[in-house]
Amino acid sequence: MRNEKISLSAGLNKAWPTSLVRILIVLILVVGASPLLVGTSSLFASECISNVEADFSTDGLSVTTISDKGLSNVVLQFADGSEQKFEINKDGEYSIDLIGTGSNDGKTITGVWIKSGCEQSGDGSGYGEYIPACPVGVILNAGPDQFIPEPLVFQKIMIFSLSINQKIESASCEVSVDYATQDGAAGYKTATAGSDYEARSGQIVFTANGPQTQQIEIVILPTGKIEPVEAFTLSLDNIVKAVFGDKESVGVIQKIEF
Repeated sequence: MRNEKISLSAGLNKAWPTSLVRILIVLILVVGASPLLVGTSSLFASECISNVEADFSTDGLSVTTISDKGLSNVVLQFADGSEQKFEINKDGEYSIDLIGTGSNDGKTITGVWIKSGCEQSGDGSGYGEYIPACPVGVILNAGPDQFIPEPLVFQKIMIFSLSINQKIESASCEVSVDYATQDGAAGYKTATAGSDYEARSGQIVFTANGPQTQQIEIVILPTGKIEPVEAFTLSLDNIVKAVFGDKESVGVIQKIEF
């Protein structure tokens, strides 16, 4: 039997026109290289993934824009529908405070377009990342004073209800406030932490799309004896993204009447 070596190129040349062979070779090269091209494109894209933030003032008149890869431009949107573009063109980690100027002076900001320094998209409104402003006029209240009969044997729970007057729709607009109990309140005998109630402190956060009312539970301790009416105060402090309506509520431990 005679051994024969068959040439692929020769076989293709006999069966296919030269132009089709060339097209086939080009397709093979392109398909084979496509994963590499995709990987390279992804690499360049990942190098330009920036983290941008916007910190709006409580009155809605100013905003701090932040980017870890520079700022190209920022567009402020106002409540009346107008816009104002600011050319920044700064590299590296950068932040800037902005307000409406000229005819936009004193206008409420409703949102901001932030384009980082490495993005290659177009400029102005509609490009970069859009961040809506926080609602203006969010008011937080400590809630009404609370009253509970003095426990003689078993502890009781007094519940304070903190509330805000508007729903939070963005994570960047979450409202937080610190709270702490304090012995005593005006017009009452002093209730003492550790013997009349359990002291408590912490932070309440009103999250995006979360409830507008949150509760703080305070344990009222049994004393085993009848005491005069006593009270303590729940105080609020260090509020973020809102203003206080009232920042104190009184917990009154009532005397048991027989």
